Amino acid sequence: MKAGKTGTLKSLHVYVVEKKLDLGLRFNTDIPSITKVDNSIFINKRKEKVNFNLVSLPLYLVSKYKRILNKVK
Repeated sequence: MKAGKTGTLKSLHVYVVEKKLDLGLRFNTDIPSITKVDNSIFINKRKEKVNFNLVSLPLYLVSKYKRILNKVK
């Protein structure tokens, strides 16, 4: 999970690569959305591909995130 509206979300990208996940989640103040992330980042001086779906949910849906993610998968 990652909080925030803007920025590069590098820490989330690193986490997704290290854990080999195909789905990331962040909470922000925007409308709900799903975005395909296809990027490259440097981790320990090595370029790593980052490919995952980023689910962005507004803060008022925090208590419902598990149910929402089950429907997204």
